[in-house]
Amino acid sequence: MLMSQTIPELAIWPSGIARFADGILEVTTGDGIRVAAADITEIGVEPPRAGRLSLTLAYRAGLMKTKTSYWVEPEHEAALRRLVDAVETTKGAA
Repeated sequence: MLMSQTIPELAIWPSGIARFADGILEVTTGDGIRVAAADITEIGVEPPRAGRLSLTLAYRAGLMKTKTSYWVEPEHEAALRRLVDAVETTKGAA
């Protein structure tokens, strides 16, 4: 059984967090999501807009595909990149 590393919580603007543990990405802002790494079709970091980075995410939700993005303050860029790398590594190992 593949165990993914746990990534510390990442602050999502304005008042949420993103965390990745045991192959599940959870975002607690807006309506919130919990999605398995295997269902993520695209994840990345977009360059700053309006002074903030964007975490972009596309995933399968049942028979539908969903694409969304979240703002991340620039001081959390290193944590954002670690989160994206951990998801991509877990997807690649599956």
